[in-house]
Amino acid sequence: MSGRGRATAMADTTPKQRASDLRPEHIAFAGEARDGDRSVLVLCWPTLPAAWSMLAQAAASLLEIRKGSTSASIGRPSAVTHWMQGIAPRLSQPIAHDPMAGESTLAALVRRLPIRMAVAVTDYAADREVPEPVRCRDLFGGCLAAYEAHLKASQQAAARVVMVKGKNSPMEILYQASYQDVGTRLATSGQVSAMELRFWKDAPPLSLEAAELAATAAIRYLQDPEKPHPLMEAIKGHAVPFSRFYESSAVRKKRR
Repeated sequence: MSGRGRATAMADTTPKQRASDLRPEHIAFAGEARDGDRSVLVLCWPTLPAAWSMLAQAAASLLEIRKGSTSASIGRPSAVTHWMQGIAPRLSQPIAHDPMAGESTLAALVRRLPIRMAVAVTDYAADREVPEPVRCRDLFGGCLAAYEAHLKASQQAAARVVMVKGKNSPMEILYQASYQDVGTRLATSGQVSAMELRFWKDAPPLSLEAAELAATAAIRYLQDPEKPHPLMEAIKGHAVPFSRFYESSAVRKKRR
């Protein structure tokens, strides 16, 4: 085979080899939520190799424990837990009919996971038109900067892939461009800028559901910080201190 032929063959096989080498602990998951002019992005990554399998085991155990009461329930999910069903149907299935302790139960599950989170909030003025690429760059920039600062402080290695929920082709192109732009700005360490952004096309795994649930819980907290938000308390416990969330929530309180 010629040198050019070998190069072509390597180019064709390298992505598959990388995919096959990817292990669960190499993957961080990012969830996003919006509320008008406000958006939240939550980046979740494991601190132990078994973190995502521990999530699956905990969810399966909870489902088994609640199976009797859930199957005996009649009617639609409680309004209290209905929002969780729309965001994370598999993760919230065991507590769908538990209006009293549903969110607290999931919060306890999330709190015990060996994970960390970076939270970014964009909260633009209502009279300001913000292009979608700017919004995406601000969200990715907030999360990745917090993640990079955490890695430097803890001397840990970065994930290899950031997984987000699949979108239509134009939006995926926009997200990729925004993500790469942020990665170029954070290229000093090389760790974060080397992470690849990928889109999950099928039904999301529990780990991606957890990231989406965290983002929506943050939005709900910012809508009404005075109400109890058990999931938000669990998220705060996992959030690295470099996240923009605390600054943004403080600004929101001052506006009220």
